[in-house]
Amino acid sequence: MLMFHVILNQGFEVIELIVDAFVGVADDLDAMLSHLEALKKPDIFWKQLDFDYRGCTDGKVHDGFFNAYNNTIMRSRIHDGVSRAKKAYEDLKIMVTGH
Repeated sequence: MLMFHVILNQGFEVIELIVDAFVGVADDLDAMLSHLEALKKPDIFWKQLDFDYRGCTDGKVHDGFFNAYNNTIMRSRIHDGVSRAKKAYEDLKIMVTGH
């Protein structure tokens, strides 16, 4: 569980934002799934940013996700989970989702 401080618009301040992630395997999809979960607030479009990320075009990501993934242990933990799943299940598609 990761926590970081973020300030939203209109005077609302979130003191702790808890971001969860998991890596799992879905046999019916023949895929491994990496899921990131954070805000459930529908009006955070303004907090998205454009970025260039290997092979992605027109990508947008919430800056909280981007910072949590790149600046915390989340990235290494997700990579470890994906590596273990690839060793155990070999040729699986990788799907990434979140909200």
